[in-house]
Amino acid sequence: MNRVIKDFLAKRLPIKGKAFMVFILITAVGLTAPQFAYAAFQWLSDSIAWLLLLIAGIIGELTITLIGLLVDVAQFNNFIDAPAVAKGWGIVRDVCNMFFIVILLLIAFGSVFRIEEYQYKKILGKLLIMAVLINFSKSIAGFFIDIAQVVMLTFVNGFKEAAAGNIIIGFGIKEMFNFASNISNDTEASGQGLSGLEYLAAAFLALVTITITCIVVGIYLVVFLLRIVALWFLIIISPIAYALSAFPGDAKKYSSQWWDYFGKYVTTGPILAFFLWLSLAVMQTSKTTYGNLNVSQNEGGISII
Repeated sequence: MNRVIKDFLAKRLPIKGKAFMVFILITAVGLTAPQFAYAAFQWLSDSIAWLLLLIAGIIGELTITLIGLLVDVAQFNNFIDAPAVAKGWGIVRDVCNMFFIVILLLIAFGSVFRIEEYQYKKILGKLLIMAVLINFSKSIAGFFIDIAQVVMLTFVNGFKEAAAGNIIIGFGIKEMFNFASNISNDTEASGQGLSGLEYLAAAFLALVTITITCIVVGIYLVVFLLRIVALWFLIIISPIAYALSAFPGDAKKYSSQWWDYFGKYVTTGPILAFFLWLSLAVMQTSKTTYGNLNVSQNEGGISII
C-alpha cells in the first residue's frame, strides 16, 4: 500500500511543480510588466518631447533672426536716392520728354483734320502741365513716401528696441519652454505618472506656437521687402504715368493704375507697422494687467494660478 502511494505522489508532484512554476512566472510578469511598460512609454514620450523642443529651439533662433531683419527692413528709408532708382528714373524721364514731340505732332494733325480728341484746346494745357510734372515725378513720389514713412517709423520706433523679446514673451513662448523644462526636471527627480504626457504636451504646444510666430514674422518681412522693391519700380516708371495722363483715350487708365499701385504700396507699410505695434502693445498691457501665467503641478495634474 505504501509503495502505491509513493508511486502516485512521484507521478503527480512533477506536474504540480511545473504548474506552480508557471503560476510564479505569470505572477512575476504581471507584477513587473506595468512598470516596464510605463518606463518604456516614459522614455518614448521624453524622447519625442526632447526632439520637439530641439526643433522649437531652432525655429526660435530663426524667429529672432527674422525679427531683427524685420526691424531693419521696416526702418529702410532710401527710396528715391537709391543709385538704381536715380539712374533708371533719369532714363525713363528723358524718353518721356521725347514723347512730348510725338504728342505735339498729334495735336497738330488733330487740329488740321479736326479730330476732336486731339485738338489743342483740349490737351495742350494738360500737356504743358505734365511736361513740367514729369521732371518732378520722383520728387512728388518721394513726398508721398516721406509722409507715409514718418507715420510708419513712429510705430517702428515704438517696438524696435525689444521687438524680439516682446514677441517671444507676448505669445507666452518663454513660459511654455520654462514649463516644459520644469516638468522634465520633476520627471527626472520623481518620475511621477503624468509628467511624461505633460512634458510632451508642453513641448508640442511650444513648437506649434513658435512655428506660427515664425511664419507670421516671415510674412511680414516678405511684405516689407516687396514694398521696397515695388516702390523702387514705381518711382522709376513714374514719368510714364504722367506722360500717359496727357494722352487722350485709353492711355489715361494706365496712369490711374500706376496711382492705384503707388497708393497701395505707400500705405501698406504704415498699416502693417501700426497693427504690429498695436499687437505688441496689447500683449504688454495684458501681461501688466493680468500678470504672467503661473503653472504649477500637483497630484491631480496641472493647476493655473
